[in-house]
Amino acid sequence: MSRIKVKKIFNFFLKKFIIISILISLTISAEAKTVNVAFFLEWATPNQEAKVKKIYDKEMGVKVRWSNFATGGQMIEAMMAGDIDIAYSAGLTPFVNAANARAPVTMVGVAVLYRMGGTRCIVSNSSKITKANAKKLEGKKAAVPIGTMAEYVFKQSMISLGVNYKKIKVIDMNPEDGARALTKGDVAMACLFGGKSIKKALKKGKNLLTPKEMFDEGIAGVDTILVANKFLKKNRNLVTKFIEVTNQANENYKNGKSNIGIIAKDAGMSVSQTKKQMSGFSFPTPAEQQFHLSKNGITTNYLKIMGNMFATSQNPALKDYSKVVDISFIRAASKTTQIAEKSDIKILDQMYADGTLTKDECLKAKRKFLGNGSEASCGETEIKVTEKDTTKKTTEEFVSTSSSEDKSAPIINIAKNITVNKPKYILAGKVTDKESAKIFLEVDGFLIPTNNGEFKITRYSPIDEDVLIKATDQWGNESTQIVKVKVDINRTVVAKKLEPLNPLSIKGKNKGNKIALIIGIENYSDTVKANFANLDAKYFNEYARQVFNVKNENINLLTDDEATLTKINKSLFKWLTGRIKADETEVIIFFAGHGLASNDGKELYFLPQDGDPDLLSRTAISRSDLLKEIVNLKPKSVTMFLDMCYSGVSRDEETLLASARPVRIVAEEQGDIPDNFTIFSASQLDQISSGLKEAKHGIFSYYLMKGLEGKADSNKNNEITNGELLAYMDEKVSSKALELGRKQNPELIGKSDKVLITYR
Repeated sequence: MSRIKVKKIFNFFLKKFIIISILISLTISAEAKTVNVAFFLEWATPNQEAKVKKIYDKEMGVKVRWSNFATGGQMIEAMMAGDIDIAYSAGLTPFVNAANARAPVTMVGVAVLYRMGGTRCIVSNSSKITKANAKKLEGKKAAVPIGTMAEYVFKQSMISLGVNYKKIKVIDMNPEDGARALTKGDVAMACLFGGKSIKKALKKGKNLLTPKEMFDEGIAGVDTILVANKFLKKNRNLVTKFIEVTNQANENYKNGKSNIGIIAKDAGMSVSQTKKQMSGFSFPTPAEQQFHLSKNGITTNYLKIMGNMFATSQNPALKDYSKVVDISFIRAASKTTQIAEKSDIKILDQMYADGTLTKDECLKAKRKFLGNGSEASCGETEIKVTEKDTTKKTTEEFVSTSSSEDKSAPIINIAKNITVNKPKYILAGKVTDKESAKIFLEVDGFLIPTNNGEFKITRYSPIDEDVLIKATDQWGNESTQIVKVKVDINRTVVAKKLEPLNPLSIKGKNKGNKIALIIGIENYSDTVKANFANLDAKYFNEYARQVFNVKNENINLLTDDEATLTKINKSLFKWLTGRIKADETEVIIFFAGHGLASNDGKELYFLPQDGDPDLLSRTAISRSDLLKEIVNLKPKSVTMFLDMCYSGVSRDEETLLASARPVRIVAEEQGDIPDNFTIFSASQLDQISSGLKEAKHGIFSYYLMKGLEGKADSNKNNEITNGELLAYMDEKVSSKALELGRKQNPELIGKSDKVLITYR
């Protein structure tokens, strides 16, 4: 046999072998047969519906096994052990710690963005610690799940409150154990995540910072989608499919098509808890994820900040965190026009050019690679695959041409320096070009839609940032503008119009023998006004009737000159005595006005209309004497609402005291309060109880009554507990007081789980 024939036979079999090898490699996947995914219970996300319905299994073509974990750190440990391939909704903190430790893990997407309502620090009621005296946490014990977003919240909260977190004795506990330790009194504070753990902790504690306060301080949450590098290298298509299914689930939720019942059951929560939790979550679209991972995006900024925060000498911060982030999967999962990889196509083209493959064989192999129905040709290194695009275009594709003589660039109209008072802000401007009909605008590399040249985008950055804006006309002329944004979260915010009070909005179902003593004093004879205090009392009179169901004849309302020392004493020592039946009567007391402490801070006083701040023991009412008198009458229960403070300062920060007295006296809390007493106080003992001019009420009284309208019913079960009312007031009152440049935190003495009212 001639050498030429041998060569032809060899080439024939070689060609067939190569074709078969290519087709087999394209047909038979080397990808995993089972994918192990980590997730959280009590952390509701839309993709849990796809999990339950096994949509992941169907779309990925493999069995997807889900395992729940207590913390993101545990998820990553399982990834390192080879037990988990994908971690869904792992916090940014554990990822940063893993990145600093040079662990083989890659972030491929953003799962959830959220205000820190689902992750927060709670201080025990017994510690009497608030944000106003948070320095007292130094030297005390705190339960914190190390390496989680809760640790980030802990550190950032302490920094914002001026507390040295290194001086706090941190105990590494998962959220469930941390909540248990707080309720037992083993720790002064617990930083937690998860609905049940937070709910349990709030029975014996309160928020150190409200979710809104944390958000305003730039403390926001980011959860990630992480993949083990070993799995990622061999299973890129599976990762893309996982993100595709997740994106679709998020889109369904956004459009109101999710089954919340399925999600709630899988998350281990009630439907109401799930709705409340998810209302505080944002599940970013693919475009939003790319934006957040851009040069100045929220996640990029957080990676830098947290990388340095959690760096150690053994695990220093990375110089560039983009090396551990891969957003190609987000792009691959969301784009409708794809360009096939040159490296894969080039082999087939080269074989066609060499004569190893015929054109039909080359086309068959390419179509097998790209999918049936794709436009393919041989001899090219780039193949466009066109699929039906059902999405609405928001920007046009920019195509430059050099056929025009237009040489003028667009003009970008926007301020070069902008100061904002919140991390989340809107950047707005206009771009014009007299000689071009089309202008293409980019912000940090992302195309932004315009409307008649005007543009508006929402940004988020907890730190100062530079934003690069580039405008290009249809002829390729471009101009750029750098906007320097200063994030000043301490700037004054304009007050919003407040909703009017409406005691008729609900009807109480409370029954029983009830009486109410209501006192409001605005105009004092011997000291400054307590603005709006009489209105507070008159309005509360209606809430006593409508919400607490107290009969008219059992209400004693005293305002201004009706609330002198003599008349109040008559009400306390004669009127109450005649109406309280031992172990039957429920007593409600409301007082709005001035309160003062004795010089040594050991006695607290209610100041009557004719009281003299310099003669407290003779002209004011001792709180301890009042409590003793009521205890002796043996009522079934006593609930007191006290819109007053003991700082010696009025609602408008005018001093009540004579010049010889100190302006502010910090009173000591008095003795033990009986178990059947519930006392809501407007502020801490060393704080001012403020007035709210736009509502014409005290801040405490206004939000107390709004809470009684049902606003405080956090679980919407038509019951309001003491703890729910305190949580609602603490969030609202402290936030409104901060707008006035003050600190005010309501307090509760009594059982937080006791039902205050029921309503219909």
